[in-house]
Amino acid sequence: MQSVQIDRFKFTVRNFNNHFLLLKCAQPKAHQLVGESIYKSAFQFIDEVIASEAEIYLKLNQKFDNRSIHILSELDINEDHLKRDITLPVCFSNGKDWHDVVNQLKLSKEAIIQKIESSKLTIAMFGFIPGFTYLSGLDPELKVKRKSNPEIHIPANSFAIAGDYAGIYSLSSPGGWQVIGELVFPVIDMDKENFLLIKSIDQIKITAVDDMEMQSMRNKYISLIQYNGQA
Repeated sequence: MQSVQIDRFKFTVRNFNNHFLLLKCAQPKAHQLVGESIYKSAFQFIDEVIASEAEIYLKLNQKFDNRSIHILSELDINEDHLKRDITLPVCFSNGKDWHDVVNQLKLSKEAIIQKIESSKLTIAMFGFIPGFTYLSGLDPELKVKRKSNPEIHIPANSFAIAGDYAGIYSLSSPGGWQVIGELVFPVIDMDKENFLLIKSIDQIKITAVDDMEMQSMRNKYISLIQYNGQA
C-alpha cells in the first residue's frame, strides 16, 4: 500500500492490478473535495472518478504507470473555487408517503418541512442508479425507516428520506425510501456527456414551493443551473 500527499490531505492508495486505485483519507471531507479536483484535472491515465464520503475510486487505463500516482500530489485544492451553493426547490404537495412519515416521526408535516429547509445538506455519494443522490446533513429528528415492502415504481425527480439521508430519485426506478416530495428541476441532463448537474462538493439547500410556484418556475427557467444563476 502506498501513500500520497495531495495538498493538505494525506491519502493511502491501494492499486488493484493497475485497473483502479482506491484512495482513502482520515479527513472525511477530503474525498469529495479532492475527487472533484481530480475529475476537473482530466488526467489522461484516468477514465472515471467516483468520490464518496468514504473513499475515491479511480478507474485507470493503459496510460497509467506507478509514477502516475505522484502526479496527483501536484494538485492544488482550491476549496472556495470548487464549492457552489445550490438551492433545490421541492414541492412537498406530491409526496405519497407523508402519512407513514408523520406517523413515524410524531411531527406535523409543516414541522418536518421546516426541519428539511433548515438542514445544511451535502452530497454523500451517487448511486445505486445513475443520478441517485444521497444527501447527508439531515436533521437527526427526521430519521425514518425504509419501507418494509419496496415500491415497484418511484417516479423520476422524487425527493425521499430514509435513515440518516435524504435522497433524489433522478430516474424512475424501484425503491424503498419514503417519498415526500417532487423536485421542480431534474438534477441530471442525460443529453450531456457529464449528465450530473450537481457536484459532490456542492452545498445543498432545500426550499419548499407549492404546486403553482412549481409550475411558474418550470415556465420561467430552463434548468436547475439557470435557476441557481450558474448559466
